Amino acid sequence: MERIFFGLSGGLAPLNRCLPAARILKQKGYEVAFSVYGAKAAEVVKDNGFIHLEDADPMQPTQDAVKISTVFYNLDHYYAQRGFTDERFVEQWIAGRIEMVKQYKPRVVISDQSPHTAIAAKYFNLPLMAIGQSCFHPFGEALFFEARAVPPGMRVTPIFNRVLHSLGLPPITKVEDLNLGDINLVLGVPEMDPITMDSIKYAGPILSWIPMLKKKESESSCPLILVEPGHEEDSIGVSIYEWVKRIIDALYDQPYRVKILLSERLPRSWRERMKPDMELVPEFSPDIVSEAALMIHSGTHGSCMKAIVSGIPSLILPTHTEREFYARKLASLGVGEFILPTSYNSTDLIKTITFMLKRGYKDKACRIAESISQRPYGGKELMVELILLLAGD
Repeated sequence: MERIFFGLSGGLAPLNRCLPAARILKQKGYEVAFSVYGAKAAEVVKDNGFIHLEDADPMQPTQDAVKISTVFYNLDHYYAQRGFTDERFVEQWIAGRIEMVKQYKPRVVISDQSPHTAIAAKYFNLPLMAIGQSCFHPFGEALFFEARAVPPGMRVTPIFNRVLHSLGLPPITKVEDLNLGDINLVLGVPEMDPITMDSIKYAGPILSWIPMLKKKESESSCPLILVEPGHEEDSIGVSIYEWVKRIIDALYDQPYRVKILLSERLPRSWRERMKPDMELVPEFSPDIVSEAALMIHSGTHGSCMKAIVSGIPSLILPTHTEREFYARKLASLGVGEFILPTSYNSTDLIKTITFMLKRGYKDKACRIAESISQRPYGGKELMVELILLLAGD
């Protein structure tokens, strides 16, 4: 049985956008394995009937990392904050992934923002699909900062290059170069992820449900606001609970219905602060989405995609630089606004919500969603077609 290996960065977001293609591949008779960071994501892999490959005895950086922050200039800075200035750690991190790929013997490798997965594929000369985002792609738009703004002590490209040299692989000019493959695919749309590369392919949005663009008439006169916090805890340590609490407090005495996407239970004292028309829900069904007037979220790629293809305006409270990148994208399209989490109070939030509900953001969001729905994107089927092309099938 031919094997397909997905090496993902971490969390549920990359997993959710790759699972639909993995299911089709399994139906076609392929064995599919994933490696993804995060215990919950690994559990989801197994619950869906796929193999999850664990890193063997992963070591931790011994050298002091650059201070972790909500701000990072580019992937050099991002990985420096995670200990990649420790060269021995980088060597072992890459060697572990090479050993994993060697043992699994896949026919095709898919890397979703996973540099060591891409390096392992290139080391064994295996066909590689790279799933990209504009802000992490060498031909995409930068995270608002030039590479030269990163001081030499915060750059990990030279360390990667020394390891690549030891493996007989060509050097890179920046860490983003490791997000290139034989086929380069964006699971999104150019409005959000512009990439100036002739061979780049867009599969369009891959969601777990189909947006209902014909909006449902609400029986209530109170607008429905959706709140999607994102990951339970970011790698930079921002807790979603405090993020959610501020929104609950701000909306408590406002004339809105609120549904909060949160499977985890809030502390009892916080739940007691919720008014009767605030509700915690495990997912946003198509019916809920079709009635929504606004979505408040943290700016994850998945939340932005969900909002833009569903015709819902976004009020984004971005928790780090990548999310601010996508917040700016939606704002530039006229379908969103953003407020930095450290720079607002309840009054600011309510004023922004009121402004957005009265100023035609919804109409513009619906027009863009309709435009996207008419495009011939291939979605998960295109992704599978390209993987099979790499497999020679």
